[in-house]
Amino acid sequence: LAGALEHGSGSRLGRNMTAHMPAACRWILLACDIVWEALDTGVEGKPWTVWPGQLWKNEDGTSEVDGRRWAFWKSRFEVLRGDRRLGPEMADIALQASRLM
Repeated sequence: LAGALEHGSGSRLGRNMTAHMPAACRWILLACDIVWEALDTGVEGKPWTVWPGQLWKNEDGTSEVDGRRWAFWKSRFEVLRGDRRLGPEMADIALQASRLM
């Protein structure tokens, strides 16, 4: 999720957003409940952490995945669905993912 959603379009990882977006959307569409549970209860008794991307760091974000980061990811799905590098089908899937969140 962070790989697709937390990097600006000018960065190396951000330029690869189109390669990461399908997997990020699938995580939400297929496993939203499990992902949400990890957000709420952690993973193996520890907080769920993911290395933060630059856009998340700019929001004073940490590596922990919490409600604030979840909301950031949701907003990024909404923003990136308008990115002209995504085709119409992928843009629709990104919208579906944001609505599930």
